[in-house]
Amino acid sequence: MLAPVIDSFCLLFEGALGRPFRVGRSHSLSPDERLMVALLEGPATRAAALPCEEPRGRLLDLAIRSTRIMVALTLKQTRRARALTESPS
Repeated sequence: MLAPVIDSFCLLFEGALGRPFRVGRSHSLSPDERLMVALLEGPATRAAALPCEEPRGRLLDLAIRSTRIMVALTLKQTRRARALTESPS
């Protein structure tokens, strides 16, 4: 459910960067990964954190919103399913 959303976000993020994003080591995040997390967590705006030419900026803004929504929906569904399996019959 999340894979297509995150894939689109990553592609648009790289487009905004103008290069492939750099990954960190297993024990630490790269600056690019920290920026990705910050964009998804908010509240910083993409324009302030990662200025880029339009329409790339607008497309990335939409991808950020879509990813936030889908993560929230997935977490809500997971909590609901967990509550159903943990509740006494």
